[in-house]
Amino acid sequence: MTYATKADMIAAFGEVELIELTDRADPPADAIDDAVLSAALAAAGAEIDGYVGRVAVLPLAVVPESLRQLALAIARYRLAADQPDGRVRVDYEDAIATLERIAKGLFVLDLPPGLPEPANAGGRVQGTAAPRVFGLGGTWP
Repeated sequence: MTYATKADMIAAFGEVELIELTDRADPPADAIDDAVLSAALAAAGAEIDGYVGRVAVLPLAVVPESLRQLALAIARYRLAADQPDGRVRVDYEDAIATLERIAKGLFVLDLPPGLPEPANAGGRVQGTAAPRVFGLGGTWP
């Protein structure tokens, strides 16, 4: 699911920064590369879905502002992954910490009432162990 748009990214970080982060042409095209930006926004959305899917049914009918802000920080980090400066890295780490709190139910999303709960909410994975072949208390033939 996409939580932020190109227009959101431009409003948050400016066109000049997005050109610097996305224009990978040789020679540079001096323009935002929409494919590179879309890939970063999609990756941010997938990362968010991994956390939010534990507490809400996806796709969300409405994107809360908090998730849009997290998507902006994550996408920016993904675009600058080979050389993120301190602020970009801190914003990303803060976004992931918030997503972890969301997944644990410690940060409540501003979602419309009456949405269905996810099937795996609060579920645990269960498994069985193979039977023991021998133990240390018996005799060995």
